[in-house]
Amino acid sequence: MSAFLIAGILAGCAPSDPLQEARESLEAGRFSESIEILEELISEGKEEPELLYLYGHALRVSGSPERSVWSLRRAAEHADWELQASLELAIAAMQIRAYETALAAADRILELEADHPGALAIRAESLSAGQIDPEAALVDFDRLLEIEPEDFRIHVLKAETLLRLERIDEAAEIFSGLEEQGKKANLGDAALGKLCVTHATFASEKGDLEDAEILFGDCLERFSDSGAVLSETIRFFENTGQVERAFSILEDILERSPGSIHFRIALADRLRQHQEIEAAEEVLRAGLDVQNEQRVTDAYAALADHFLMIGDEAQAADLYAKAFESFPDPTPFQILTLADLFARAGRNERALEIAQRIEDRAQRGLIEARVFLNENQPVRALGILDEVLPSWPDNPGARYYAARAAEQIGDFERAIEEYRQSIRSGPAFTDAGLRLARIHEAQGELERAWAVAAQYYKSRNQDVAMLPFLFRLAQRMDRPARLRPLIDELSSANGWAIALAERSNSFAEQFGPEKGIELIAKNKRVQLNEPSSAAALKSFVRHLVAANRSGEAEKAIEAALSDHPDSADFQEIRGWLHEATESQDAAVEAYQRAIEIDPQHAPSLAALGRLAAEAGQLESALAFLDRANSADPDDPDPLRLAGSIEAEADHREEAIKRWNSLLREHPQDATTLILLAKLRVESGQATEDSIDLARRALRFGGGEEARVLLDELRSAGGKGQPAEE
Repeated sequence: MSAFLIAGILAGCAPSDPLQEARESLEAGRFSESIEILEELISEGKEEPELLYLYGHALRVSGSPERSVWSLRRAAEHADWELQASLELAIAAMQIRAYETALAAADRILELEADHPGALAIRAESLSAGQIDPEAALVDFDRLLEIEPEDFRIHVLKAETLLRLERIDEAAEIFSGLEEQGKKANLGDAALGKLCVTHATFASEKGDLEDAEILFGDCLERFSDSGAVLSETIRFFENTGQVERAFSILEDILERSPGSIHFRIALADRLRQHQEIEAAEEVLRAGLDVQNEQRVTDAYAALADHFLMIGDEAQAADLYAKAFESFPDPTPFQILTLADLFARAGRNERALEIAQRIEDRAQRGLIEARVFLNENQPVRALGILDEVLPSWPDNPGARYYAARAAEQIGDFERAIEEYRQSIRSGPAFTDAGLRLARIHEAQGELERAWAVAAQYYKSRNQDVAMLPFLFRLAQRMDRPARLRPLIDELSSANGWAIALAERSNSFAEQFGPEKGIELIAKNKRVQLNEPSSAAALKSFVRHLVAANRSGEAEKAIEAALSDHPDSADFQEIRGWLHEATESQDAAVEAYQRAIEIDPQHAPSLAALGRLAAEAGQLESALAFLDRANSADPDDPDPLRLAGSIEAEADHREEAIKRWNSLLREHPQDATTLILLAKLRVESGQATEDSIDLARRALRFGGGEEARVLLDELRSAGGKGQPAEE
């Protein structure tokens, strides 16, 4: 009998080794099979370092780097696996842009091996791209170039870092000749395209706008399929006020390549940034007409993203379900995404039904917890998440939901810690940064609020919705200079309009309305007649009215409406102007026109609700206010007013219901906490719950009113120690 046959028989008789099976599956590229074996071992309580390492590696290479972090961290705690696991951890962290995690892992490797090229590169890139310490990144890049002087990628990264530091001449010196070197090195079009736009960016940063325009045009012509070239070229034209040119570039490319979902999404994104929501939807829906099943599926997924971004979770879920039908073999991530979208839309039974297809207990638990939060059962949600987190501690979504649940039960210490963990794991994954910043602001911790909010703003690619919050913080801190770097980086017209509006509001408050008017009037970048500039026009009109120049305000809004009669934002500004000049009927007419154009226009819905309440039309007022809250849950005012209307009508249970609903979304709203606590007292419910509401109101800036209320409640309940702020 041959030795090979004997070996085969012996192998067949030997007891199976699950870890070896996982290794073999991983080497063969059967990642799901490997992950399943490894998860079973981990669920049995096994924690060998190789098991943890293989599990993290399998997750990363299978496209789930965010799930790999915790196991790789644990593996790196063992000396024999410290270097290998730390390197894998650093790579995974870079993939999810968790730069601080990547930096810590790279530092750990460099303590073991001082000149490890991979760790040096990761440390340098995380210091630079994460804007942690670009100067220190240059030191690492220089060391890497000593080790490998011809490393083209490191030269480019160093030049980009110098550009971030505004050391333009040094960057240009490095850049000189790199393109030719890249051609000799047989780099692909993607790398050469990025190099080309970097050259054009240098010219732009130096102020050579004519040269930059020529260079960007050349890059676009030579590398028309490059996403990096496209985005940088469009950003240049937008930043130089050539918005129409930016749109025409995308439209031309899409006309040549109608099946390109990438360019279709890029055009829709720009249209959405300029508040042209319907046009963005039309562009994406046109992708459904392409004669290619995969591209149609991609178009449905892109439409789902679009509706998710504008806050229509129900449409997003239905459209992603359409895409899901075309997936021949849905991945666990795709199943999880569909279930999560239905949970976000409040369609709980459907979400749970889909979740049953998820084999991974931790992933399924996320959906179940989200559903319990929807059903106002935060204790049960937190219980499930406490089971999920040990096996998935670095999941930003799990941490986020745990924070939301903790907020709802009043455990703000845990909420703060869970939000921090969510941000560490994935800063752009949720709005944890915004919610944590709100807690810090409400507690009067303005420096902490600023640090968190500024990080969130950057992680979300300059989310312009954050600008009013940042301006408010800077004003409260009396440090307006902090805003300059953020404003300088703005790329969208809508962002510029919001920034201009906030600056003018600040000027008007400090120096009078004429200064606010002057700031907007002198501006050359924002075109007030464009829908994307509605925020600036609204401030302009308000300042004109405050300066007793209502006639000019009317001319300004009528000129904008003449160009764009179907702008809901402009109609809402007209409505406000009519209110300010005591033309109530005309105001209602304008607001009604706004919601005809956009049924989800929250400011107009809220205004109609307020006016209906003032006219004694309570049912109509509540209907409008509920619609306003549904359209924009981030604004607490409509639901708070609706609760007050119910309370004044002696509908106490309804008032309590509405205010409780508001506090689920805004748990640190001191005004509502006080209103609810007082109503409970009036209803004979001066219980520990009422005391807790008053205590929370005091914690979150309720001031003297909250302190007095808390003392009264404690005295009534026999707990007479005075409240302390």
